[in-house]
Amino acid sequence: MTRERISRVLIAILIGAFLLRVVGLQYGLPYRLVGDEESYVGGALKMLELKTFIPAFAGPGFEPFYLPPVMYYALLPVFLAVLGVQYLTSGAGSLAVLRDSIALDPTWIWLSARVMSVFMGTVSVWLVYIIGRDLISSRAGLFAAALLATSFMASSISHFARHWVPALLVVLLALWASSRLLTASPGHSRRWYLWIGVFAGLGFGVNYVPMLALLLLFAAHLLKHGGTLWTKLRSRTLWAAVGIAAAIGVAIVLLHPNAFFRILVGEAGSFSVHKSASAFAGGLRYYGQALIVYEPALVIFGLLGFGYLFFARRRIFWFLAPFMLVYLAALYLFFHDEVRYVLLLVPFLALAGAAVLDWFWSRSPTFAFTLVVAALAFSGVTAARLDFLLLQDDTRLLAKAFVENNIPVGAAILTTVREVRLTPTRASLEAQALLDPASLRAPERALLRRPEDTWPTPRFATFNAHFVAPEQRPAFEASQFQYVLLQYRTPADLAEAFKALRERSELVKSFIGSPDVLGNDITSPATLFSLKRLGPTMELRVLKAL
Repeated sequence: MTRERISRVLIAILIGAFLLRVVGLQYGLPYRLVGDEESYVGGALKMLELKTFIPAFAGPGFEPFYLPPVMYYALLPVFLAVLGVQYLTSGAGSLAVLRDSIALDPTWIWLSARVMSVFMGTVSVWLVYIIGRDLISSRAGLFAAALLATSFMASSISHFARHWVPALLVVLLALWASSRLLTASPGHSRRWYLWIGVFAGLGFGVNYVPMLALLLLFAAHLLKHGGTLWTKLRSRTLWAAVGIAAAIGVAIVLLHPNAFFRILVGEAGSFSVHKSASAFAGGLRYYGQALIVYEPALVIFGLLGFGYLFFARRRIFWFLAPFMLVYLAALYLFFHDEVRYVLLLVPFLALAGAAVLDWFWSRSPTFAFTLVVAALAFSGVTAARLDFLLLQDDTRLLAKAFVENNIPVGAAILTTVREVRLTPTRASLEAQALLDPASLRAPERALLRRPEDTWPTPRFATFNAHFVAPEQRPAFEASQFQYVLLQYRTPADLAEAFKALRERSELVKSFIGSPDVLGNDITSPATLFSLKRLGPTMELRVLKAL
C-alpha cells in the first residue's frame, strides 16, 4: 500500500472510532447514571472546592473519591476553563453561587470529562496502528486499529468519564515505547527505557494496574540483548527505568494513601482473600468468559494470531503474550473480579489478530478482506446499537418525567431512586435532613442554601429513602406517603423495607428495565438488540392506607 492510501484508510478508521465513541455522549445528563464517574469527576472538583492538590491533606471530605489522583490533576485545567466560561456567562454573583449551580446541573463539567475520554479512546486507536506498523507492517497496523476502533468494550467505555480509558491509553503508550525499544538500533534505545518507566508510573497513578506495563519493558529488554540472563538483568538502564516507575508510584501513594490501601487491604482488593488453584482457575474462567461474550471476533482472531506468531514470528509472540498471562495472575492476586479489567487485554488481541490477518492478506486478499469485513461488521454494529440506546431516555428519566406531568404538585412521594431526583419542597427536605443529615447529597445541600422560589418546579414532598441509614428506616415506614417510586433490576434487589412498601401498594406506572449492560455483570451485547432503552425497572405505586 502507498503511504497516501495508508493515510486515507487510517483517517477513515479514526473517524469511525471517534463517531462510535462520541454518539450518545450526553446519556443521562444532567444526572450521573454511570458508576465511577462521580469519583473520577468529583475528585477534581473536590480539590478545587477544598483548595488543595494533595488528597492526603484534604481530610474526611476526600474519602468518597477512591481513585488514584493522576486523572484528577489531568482534569483540573479542563474544569477550570469550563468553570471560568460558566462563571462569566451565567451571571453568578460569587463562586459559592457557581458551586451550587454546578451541583444542581453539572452537565458541562461532565461533558468536558467525557469528551476527554472520547479523545483518549480515539488516540488509543491511533497508537495501536503505530505499534502494529512498527512490530509487523503498516497493513497490520491498520487491521489492529480497525479491530480496536470497533471493539465493543473499548468503544462503550470511551463514552464515559471513567479511569479505564486513560488506563488503556497509558498501557498503549508503554507498549509503544517498549516496541520502539525492541526495534531501536544499538545506541538509540536509552530514552525508551526512561519513557517506559514514566508511562508505567503514571499508569499506576491512573488505575494501579498499568504499572504491570513494566513487564513489557522486561520483555523488550530480554528479547533485544544477547548474553546470559544474569548479564541482561544487570543492566543499569533497565533498573533506572524501574526506579523511575517506582518513584512515581511512591509519590502517588503518598498523595492519596487512602485510595491505595483501599485496593491493598480494603473492599476494592482481594490481596487478603485466601488463594487457591481452583479459585485462580475460576478467575481465568471469569475473564475468559467476559472476553468471549464481549469480544468474540477479537478472541477468535487473537488466538489465531498468537498461534501464528508462535510459529512464524516468535520474538513478537514472547513480547506480547507474557503480559497477558501475568496480568491475569495479578488480577487474581490483588483485585476483585470486574469485567472491565479485560479492557487492557483488548489491544493485545487486536495486534495478534492483525498479524494473522496480514498473513492471510499476503496469500489471499479476497479471503482476508472477507474476514475483516465480517469481524468489523459484527462488532461495529453492536457498538452502534449501544450508541442508539444511549440516545434514548433512560427509564429513570422517563419515570421522573411521568411523575412531574401526572402527579399533583406537593404530593408526598417516597423514592428509592439513587441517581435521578424529584425536586423536593423545603419542608420535606428539611425533615429528611433532621432525620439523617448524612442522607443529603450535594444537590440537596445546594437547594437548602437557596430561596425556595428559585428551586426547579414542580416540587413534591419527597423523601429519598435510598440514602437514609438502615437504622432510620422504621421512622419513614411509619410516616404517611401517598406514592412510592421504586428502582430495581430485579425485585430481589430491594431492601426488605422497600419490599414491604411494594407489597402494600398498587402499580400506577412502570417502565421496564434492562440488564445492566454498563455495569459489572457479564451481559451479551446481543441483548442490546432486544432493548428499547437502558436503565433499571422503575415503578410508581400508590400506597394503600394501613
